[in-house]
Amino acid sequence: MTICSTRSRPFPVRRILCRACLHCPEPNSLNPVVVGGITWLSIKSINFRVFLRGVDGKFNFGERGPLYAQGTLFPCRQMDEVDRVLNSAVNQLILQFAQTMETAGAEPTRINHFRTQAESVTFSAEWSVLLEELQSSLYDTAYSRYSKWLRTESK
Repeated sequence: MTICSTRSRPFPVRRILCRACLHCPEPNSLNPVVVGGITWLSIKSINFRVFLRGVDGKFNFGERGPLYAQGTLFPCRQMDEVDRVLNSAVNQLILQFAQTMETAGAEPTRINHFRTQAESVTFSAEWSVLLEELQSSLYDTAYSRYSKWLRTESK
């Protein structure tokens, strides 16, 4: 966020880089929002924990195994295990479709098509896009905090 001054009062301009700031955030980073030496908002880390249901249909939050993954998106991206579990979830979902179709008496070639697809379909998480959206949310949140502060200060 850039704060431009006019004679009467500060004027916030969202998501515009000032001329002195010629860099853009890296796609794997989240820059804090700092204006006039004041950090309005920053994120230290983003971690994920993913659990899948077991064959009994229940989540087991106490057990770490093939149905569990944890990863870090920020500050250092380590999401391979999360990607693995998300891929497993997509495969299980497609196999469940095939099972439902079989129960409903669908044509066997269509059922086999789903089962074959389950082996090759992957869940492609766009982690860089998520970080870009989070950076945008940081700016929006900081702007909201700034606006609230400005309203309070001007009373």
